[in-house]
Amino acid sequence: MKKLLSIILSITLILSSSVTALAAVSVSINDNPVVFTSQSGSPFVDKANRTQVPLRATMETYGCKVSWESETNTAKVSKDGTTVEVVIGQNYILKNNTKIAIDSAAIIKDGRTYLPNKSST
Repeated sequence: MKKLLSIILSITLILSSSVTALAAVSVSINDNPVVFTSQSGSPFVDKANRTQVPLRATMETYGCKVSWESETNTAKVSKDGTTVEVVIGQNYILKNNTKIAIDSAAIIKDGRTYLPNKSST
């Protein structure tokens, strides 16, 4: 589903705030706010000046099924016949097994998978 990939790759537009305003970051998908808690994690800016967004909380709000494959360090997001695989530490995602380059890698922080976005400045 193109919309799923579009949301994963364009969360940046929603998160276009400066580092100093990060506490005010809010994410909404189809007018549904994503609620971040201490359990889900919260968006943050990494050393590469990328906003990292908790993948599970964000995608489950959109109605996606999210799973984790520890053998390959891969988060899988699926909805309506589309599967997106986010491989930790790699500068690509896989949409239905097609590799798509991204400019920064997903990471694990505090046991949670975070999806990178464009510069926060």
